[in-house]
Amino acid sequence: MDNSTVYYYSAGTGTAGILSHLVYFIRGEHHQYAHRWIIRALAGIASVALIALRLTNWHLVPSLTLTASISTSFFLGLYLSIGVYRVFFHPLRRFKGPFWARASNLYHMHIIRKSDNYLIMKKMHDKYGPIIRTGPANLSVNDPVAIPLVLSDRATCVKGPWYDRSLPLVNLHTVRDKRVHDARRKVFTKAFTPAALREYEERVAVHCEEFVRQMKRLRGEPFDGSEWFKYFAFDVMGDLGLGREFHMMTSETNRWIPVLLETSMAHVGPTSPVPWMAPILHNLPWAGRGARAWLEFVGSQVKERTQKKSDRRDILSHLVEAYNHSEKRDIDYQWLRGDTRLTIVGGSDTTAATLTFLFYHLARDPAQVDKLRAELEPLLNGQPRLDPKDVPKAQHLNAVIQETLRLHPAIPSGFPRTTPPEGITIRETYIPGGTTIVIPVYAMQHDEANYTHAEEFIPERWYSRPELVKNRSAFLTWNIGTNGCIGRALALAEMRNLVVYFIHHFSGVRFAPGEDGTALMTETKDHFTLGVRPLRLIFE
Repeated sequence: MDNSTVYYYSAGTGTAGILSHLVYFIRGEHHQYAHRWIIRALAGIASVALIALRLTNWHLVPSLTLTASISTSFFLGLYLSIGVYRVFFHPLRRFKGPFWARASNLYHMHIIRKSDNYLIMKKMHDKYGPIIRTGPANLSVNDPVAIPLVLSDRATCVKGPWYDRSLPLVNLHTVRDKRVHDARRKVFTKAFTPAALREYEERVAVHCEEFVRQMKRLRGEPFDGSEWFKYFAFDVMGDLGLGREFHMMTSETNRWIPVLLETSMAHVGPTSPVPWMAPILHNLPWAGRGARAWLEFVGSQVKERTQKKSDRRDILSHLVEAYNHSEKRDIDYQWLRGDTRLTIVGGSDTTAATLTFLFYHLARDPAQVDKLRAELEPLLNGQPRLDPKDVPKAQHLNAVIQETLRLHPAIPSGFPRTTPPEGITIRETYIPGGTTIVIPVYAMQHDEANYTHAEEFIPERWYSRPELVKNRSAFLTWNIGTNGCIGRALALAEMRNLVVYFIHHFSGVRFAPGEDGTALMTETKDHFTLGVRPLRLIFE
């Protein structure tokens, strides 16, 4: 086969690569089938190799040359067309941002490979301004004005491809259809009525008492706060969420569970900018091992809970009840399994992270403990618990929690949304349709445009020094509207109770020798939720 024939075939397949982008890949969503496209590509190359063998009369070297030339030409045409379009012709080409981010989301994935997206995004906004292009069709918008336009119940933006990463598992957080979401939320709402919350708070107190017992047992010895707050939060979540006892504070038996959760979440942060990466990783035996092990654990909890009857209501009892009244199709089971996973993660991981940061600030600034004691002792009147009517009076306590949530949001990088076909306008900037928008929670809540002395821990800004809050709408830790955290009231009660028990039983908290919190503040991982680093503390 002469060179002109090879050139003819290569030119044709190169053109086919360009057309496949312009006719097919440029439209619609293809992320769910990324692993299938790899298989199809390999099958295509194998087919070309067989045809090349036939065309070259079964001569190996010429057939390999022809196969390589044709395959390279196709993919070169495809990716060259994609690159040129994204860099020079894409509707987002005028937005500022790193040059290579225009060409591929792989650039963003590369720069956050250490799972520090929330810190990277803050630096990028400091450099480029409030709206930056972080990927071919991705914008990060650090402006509170965007919040109702992107995240509210009235917003025309919808959940984007990122939320498909756990399919076929689906839950209240990941479901993309708003009507289905709202219907499912009604099931969850039954678990968070005022009556249910009052009962939960009684049970939270039992776990607070156990935490105090364990801390007293340590007799002023150093302990890893990030681990012990996980044990506390998992014990509470097991009781209130799953109707079972993990006994992590009293036994080492189940302490592998938080470790498994951390392992299963490890790849989520770095791959977040690349929706098509998730199905590939899930189908790789070694890459998806942790995630599969976590889902097996979740499945075991579902099985155990559906076979168990209890006189005490818990969150999962309402989900099981809905499942028992369903047709029990596979999708019904995926809902139950997915919402169980959401209950476990949302009821443990996020609360434990917030408590870790809260006690970091108490250890760093002992004056905060003094202020809490001065406020709480008259309200407690010798008791370890606040009367519900006195909760609003505990202004500094509530502000300490609020300020911790501001500085250390449990979901620091935000909630991706996709703009409608007609696009949206933020202030005077038009955002084209089909654009993925993320409002970076950590960056926004650390922005001097929204908070005076934004990097400082100043609880008083929430009650006695309101001038330090320039824009209250910039607080996005819980999300907003019907997409807001449904367990917010329970999480606040849990944190509030533990702090009150601490004040009642201990004189203070300090860093253990050699600890200053630097690792916690600089090395905490962004796995969508936070993967907190160790924090060595001493309760006095």
